[in-house]
Amino acid sequence: MTYLLFGTKYMTKVLSEEFAFFNTANIEGAVEMVGTKHHTTSFKIRGVKHEFVLWANIDRKLNDNKTFGDVASMGDTIIKPAKSDTLMVLHLGKTYKYTFREGP
Repeated sequence: MTYLLFGTKYMTKVLSEEFAFFNTANIEGAVEMVGTKHHTTSFKIRGVKHEFVLWANIDRKLNDNKTFGDVASMGDTIIKPAKSDTLMVLHLGKTYKYTFREGP
């Protein structure tokens, strides 16, 4: 039980730091990979070494009821200005908008 509590607190801290990095990042490029890591959303941009690992907000009324993981695929374009809370995915001629949060 102690390990579980320590592990949860550690991952929350790591993902909080990841969100701070994401929030200040200016992201624009083609999706190289989309997946799940530590029960969260993860993605990589082609030519960028960093893998973004974040908690995605889910608003079933937006984006044709599709999550970020449902929509974003290799080759799609992602755009997110620094300090913006909204990430845009250009997928098959349509723009989808997603937000992410600092914690669970």
